[in-house]
Amino acid sequence: MSFEKVKLFELQGKGKGSVLLVSPNDSGSYRSGTFVIENLGIGYLASYLSSLGVDVTICDARFFGLTPQQAVNLIKTKNFDLIGLSVASRNGAQWCRDFCSKLRKDSYQHITAGGQFPTLETKDAFAIIDNLDSVIMGEGELSIGKLCEHLINKSDWRKEKGISYKQENGEIFISEDRDIACELDKLPFPYRYLLPYQDENSEILIEGSRGCVFWCTFCAIRPFLGKFVHDSWRIRSAENILKEIKQIMTVNPKVRNFRFIDSDFIGPLHSERAWKFAKLAQRQLKNVFMHMEGRAISIMNSEDLLLELKKAGLRRVYLGVESGSQRILDKMNKRTTVEENKRAIDVLKKLNIDFSYGFIMVTPWSEDEDITENIAMLKYIGKIQMNKFFHELFLIRGTVAYDMVKKDGVKLNELNGYYTYPSRTENIAKLRKLGSYLEYKCVPFMKRLWLLYNKVRKLNFGNSNFQELEKQLDRLYIDIFEYCWEKSKKGETEAQVVNACMKKFDPDIKDLEFKIEESASC
Repeated sequence: MSFEKVKLFELQGKGKGSVLLVSPNDSGSYRSGTFVIENLGIGYLASYLSSLGVDVTICDARFFGLTPQQAVNLIKTKNFDLIGLSVASRNGAQWCRDFCSKLRKDSYQHITAGGQFPTLETKDAFAIIDNLDSVIMGEGELSIGKLCEHLINKSDWRKEKGISYKQENGEIFISEDRDIACELDKLPFPYRYLLPYQDENSEILIEGSRGCVFWCTFCAIRPFLGKFVHDSWRIRSAENILKEIKQIMTVNPKVRNFRFIDSDFIGPLHSERAWKFAKLAQRQLKNVFMHMEGRAISIMNSEDLLLELKKAGLRRVYLGVESGSQRILDKMNKRTTVEENKRAIDVLKKLNIDFSYGFIMVTPWSEDEDITENIAMLKYIGKIQMNKFFHELFLIRGTVAYDMVKKDGVKLNELNGYYTYPSRTENIAKLRKLGSYLEYKCVPFMKRLWLLYNKVRKLNFGNSNFQELEKQLDRLYIDIFEYCWEKSKKGETEAQVVNACMKKFDPDIKDLEFKIEESASC
């Protein structure tokens, strides 16, 4: 996108102060980098601040692919009471560091950061972003509203809960947690600043609930919420969700794909909300495609409900399978079994509802037999992505899993804000080296395989060849993995393994590419 088309997004309040919200350009991998979507968290903050009378400006550096200097140039004629940085990762924090270092000192009076990284790694956030004045801990609406009010009124914000800061002696003061927003229906709908740029191929993120009732050891949802974990799962009403979706489609009638980001839309506690949503959506929404996340126990016990959601437009479910090893599922505290995961997958297949799933091949506790069970599980499920054969659990500071591994005396190494660990066996070490080599040294090859997966998925709606092509792709991925894995275990170097693999499977990849293109043109 040319810089001439880059813009700031402005949401007018009542002139009671001025806030800049920044989404940093953290482009991610060849996979995640292809998904450039609206920063929903910033959208919520913007609409909330605007409801308080504050004028809000948004700079989405990732959407426009901006460098820190380009982002500064974009706002150089403006002044703000507060600049808020949305920081999900350490990479995002490094972009913010460079952005803040280039700001004019008279263009703002306060810089704050929020999101997973500064909440869970508060001291590191202050160390990386030199000009940072404060950190908003956890969910941000209530705290940033109070911070903005104090800045406008020139009053002391340091006594507010939910706002951490660096003291004069250089020590970091970690604030007591602020109450979280419990009645989500009372929050204003997020500001959909990218809606004019979206069309029928875009995915619109919808937040139907916040938090989670489960306690997976590796997950950051509960640590992010602080002491309010016991009240963490809060739902929006079916009526409120539908009102937002209809409002979005009124503003831009082209959009029709909606992805719910809830950790479990159905939920074990309030499935009546999902039933009501399904019935209302059938009557009020037309020609929409919905994507939802679910837990195995919710899916396998909800065939009738899933059928109603399918009638309302449900097209795809994301399931957190994570492992084919019961021992590893127990270490993760998934509170599910391998068989329950299989039953949930079987239900989705029976109902002809498309699905994708989370899967973690390597964990701090993995032994060779766990890898064998994982491969068997992938073969059972199908719909494989190549990276699932190598996906590692990177630990997040503040999670139970991080504390478990530290308690075992394992030495952890920091990697882009996450933490990695030594392999428990020689074979797993080889597997990880092979995965790393493919990920970082063979991007064109892995991207080629990734594009095959994406193109097959796009054939799903109404294409008779979809299922057969998907099975062929699964077989191709499995053959590639097993070929590389066996050669790697025999002691060949990663370069030797991958070069031989690319030569051997190039005809098969070309054949499948041709079949996919042929099906897409039908």
